[in-house]
Amino acid sequence: MSINVTEGQLPHQYEKYVVDMDRVKQKIEQVDKDNVAVTGNDTVDISKAGRNALEKKISALGSAGQNKPAGKLFPVNSFSVMSDFERAVSAEKEEEVMNNTFDYHVNQMVSAYKRMRNGIEEKYADTDREQQYYVADDGSIQELTKEKELEILDKAYEKHSKFMAASTEIWSNLQDFKPQITYHSKSADTAQSVSSDNTGKSGMKEQAYQAFMSAVNNENIRLLSQSKEGLSNIKLDLGISKSVRNELNHIWDYYKAAAKGIVLK
Repeated sequence: MSINVTEGQLPHQYEKYVVDMDRVKQKIEQVDKDNVAVTGNDTVDISKAGRNALEKKISALGSAGQNKPAGKLFPVNSFSVMSDFERAVSAEKEEEVMNNTFDYHVNQMVSAYKRMRNGIEEKYADTDREQQYYVADDGSIQELTKEKELEILDKAYEKHSKFMAASTEIWSNLQDFKPQITYHSKSADTAQSVSSDNTGKSGMKEQAYQAFMSAVNNENIRLLSQSKEGLSNIKLDLGISKSVRNELNHIWDYYKAAAKGIVLK
């Protein structure tokens, strides 16, 4: 297979394109009925009544001291905050962890949440900050407030929790998965099948989700703020039993080891 590219005519195909300087000069020198010079830029026609109304509005704003910009459009929505939160969770990694990986990921999530929430708190503590607006999910432009930013952050944390809880259930089922083996016999008319229970451990998704959501409380956030130890050494209150917590860590440890090609017995 070969590909032939012909470029012989390329240097000559633009020779017929020339700039009509006379036409450009005429356009620049053209004057409209209001004696406003027309340049090569895009223009918009405004009626005389509309122009007068606009001048009155500008004059009124100037006399009231409101001729400064009303605010700035801020690029924030549920998708962008979700992406920021995912990056913040990844940035919390300290070292390679092989044991209690579920606990460690919860610590990462809470630490990232704390860092982003602190950033919001600090921003709105500035009384001289410029008013900001954002494009809501329905396409409307709304005022951006501290409560709205915290609400969007909470939703981002919840979405991440639901995704990771669903992943936990999948990993649990894969860990317990055993193939169905069918034995064929020449002397038998029917095949004999031996299968294992592939349903996995029930309730792991709900237990993981409960742990994620329970982890974001003031006590846990305060513990992370005061602790000088690494994330892997912090034991947060996850609102689940010790046995369930151990099982969740076992599932995550098994999956991480399997992803690295390590066989756990």
